[in-house]
Amino acid sequence: MLHLAEAHGGGRSVLCDAAGRAAMNQWNFFLVTEIEQPLWRAGLHQVIYPENERSQSEIALAYRDCRRFLEPLEAQLQDRDYLVADEPICMCRLLFVIENMAWLRKSLICIRPV
Repeated sequence: MLHLAEAHGGGRSVLCDAAGRAAMNQWNFFLVTEIEQPLWRAGLHQVIYPENERSQSEIALAYRDCRRFLEPLEAQLQDRDYLVADEPICMCRLLFVIENMAWLRKSLICIRPV
């Protein structure tokens, strides 16, 4: 995915410097490893496992973990328009971010504790 963004992003997929590219990769991999895992765990217990194997407590724990892992992302976006750099980059490059945020929205996860 990252290769496709760099190869076909029309020059907008690669941030100007190595530090910017490293930051984007860091956030992409953070989302894949920290946010997707609890979403999958919740999804397994909500939809995939047979009903007799589903656990409401696992779903609650997965959502709790997801909210906790979203805190660094929220902090990064505080008072910023963009996750990395000061200008938009190719949407392909942000696909992991977009995909995870869409999944969160569909899951109706309340990011801020009530």
